[in-house]
Amino acid sequence: MEQFLKSGEAYKASLRDGRRVVVGGELVEDVTAHPAFAPAINGWAELFDAQFDPATQDVTTFVHPEFNARVSTGWLVPRSTADLRRRRRLVDFGTDRTLGVFGRPPDYGPTFMLGFLAEEARLEEREPGAAEKIHAFVEYATKNNLTSADLVTEAQADRSLPPSQNPGRLRVVERRDGGVVLYGAKPVASAALQSHITTIGTLLS
Repeated sequence: MEQFLKSGEAYKASLRDGRRVVVGGELVEDVTAHPAFAPAINGWAELFDAQFDPATQDVTTFVHPEFNARVSTGWLVPRSTADLRRRRRLVDFGTDRTLGVFGRPPDYGPTFMLGFLAEEARLEEREPGAAEKIHAFVEYATKNNLTSADLVTEAQADRSLPPSQNPGRLRVVERRDGGVVLYGAKPVASAALQSHITTIGTLLS
């Protein structure tokens, strides 16, 4: 059976992608080797390896009925009580392995996509074609065993102004064939440095 999974070493290799990380004014060439980041990244790598361990594979992965392939349970879209329990077992697994002190396990970011799926009808009303993009994103992330950080909270600003007038609010300023150009700011995403993608959302209407 085909597997859309990464080993711990493959996960670490995937982070050597030219990402630009600056610490103390110095450019970090390899985040997986930097002493400030290596412990957390190695911890995630162990959870990736757990996808191949027969003792934990049924918790960390499942056989996707549409792809007929084994994929990460983090990208499981729950459609039944059993699915919800399976996701809960994954959360418990990561929590137990880290004694509950690692707040951003690999399955944390993918959970964000459930919000997009839950609201896809409303998003489609606001932006026709959004639902198709959401499903394409979930399929791509699932097949590539990706991790995702999320950016939601808005940057601090003058509280006497309406949120929509926040000068630092992240917004689309240009649309191009290959995507969009954003302007503004979001507070740091704590798992962005060791994730493959960052999902940007907003709490504002």
